[in-house]
Order: sequence, then structure tokens, then C-alpha cells
Amino acid sequence: MSRWDDVSERYEHRVTFSETDGLGFVHHRCVAVWFEQARENFFRRFGVAAVELYRRRWFMAIRQLNVRYDSFLAYDDQISVRVALTKLG
Repeated sequence: MSRWDDVSERYEHRVTFSETDGLGFVHHRCVAVWFEQARENFFRRFGVAAVELYRRRWFMAIRQLNVRYDSFLAYDDQISVRVALTKLG
């Protein structure tokens, strides 16, 4: 286990049919949803549900989202998203 594993969370996901477009590839809108799911898993890992943070009025908006597409993703492909908190405040 690396130090990176101590401060990050990996989210594993298998692409569903509903996440694909008419050509059978993942629609770009899904990426932000996967990031959100990974972020929620991150907070659960450290014992805090994201919904509890919202109840405390800690709103964590995603201010910037950068995505690099190296290849196409399609139905039933397995993906992995890694999330880390780099700044709080």
C-alpha cells in the first residue's frame, strides 16, 4: 500500500447500457456522475456520509472538472476512478 492509498479512494464501476449513446459508447455526461459517486465513497471511507456534510451546510461544489479521454468506453467496460481531497477551505 502506498501513501497515496492512505488519502485517496478508488471507485470501481461497470458501464451500464443506460450510460451509452446511440453508437454504444459512454456518453460524456456520465463522467461527472462517476466522479460524484467516487467522492461520496471517499467521505464514507473516512466515516462521514456526504449527505451529513450537506446537512451541516458544508457545500462542496466541483469548481473545475478536467477529463482526458484516452480511449472509448463502451457497455460492460470496467472503469476505476480515484479521488483525493487536495484542499479544504
